[in-house]
Amino acid sequence: MSLPFLSVCQSYKLAQLSKAMPSRHSLSRRLTAGMFFLILVACGKPAAHPVRPLKLDGCSAAPDFNFRSCCDAHDREYYCGGTREQRKASDQKLRECIREKGHPQLAKWYFLGVRVGGGAYMPAPWRWGFGLPYGQGYVPPIACDVAEAE
Repeated sequence: MSLPFLSVCQSYKLAQLSKAMPSRHSLSRRLTAGMFFLILVACGKPAAHPVRPLKLDGCSAAPDFNFRSCCDAHDREYYCGGTREQRKASDQKLRECIREKGHPQLAKWYFLGVRVGGGAYMPAPWRWGFGLPYGQGYVPPIACDVAEAE
């Protein structure tokens, strides 16, 4: 199809672009497969105990400064997961610990970072319940011996 107001080069670029775009059927299939995967993950049985070893890395992707111990304690609490309320309490403890180490402004930013990026459904190695398989979500606390995992 050629439009009279388009140059030859513009017509060629449009043709190439339309070939690169997925068809409606292909897109629908991808969305259906993605939703099926999410349902499987969300409906999985909660793990009885952690399946991954505990690896303490300080403040993960952020600088540790003089409060690495705060981040390691926070990681220990995140390892086994638990309820939403437990996660919020853990994040608040991290904020207070960083504040007590003399970094009140950083405490606010680190708190915001863990609240946004540390959810149980985040596909990240620092998520809430990172010792459990993905998809466990916010489950009641399990018997979890962090000292044994270290």
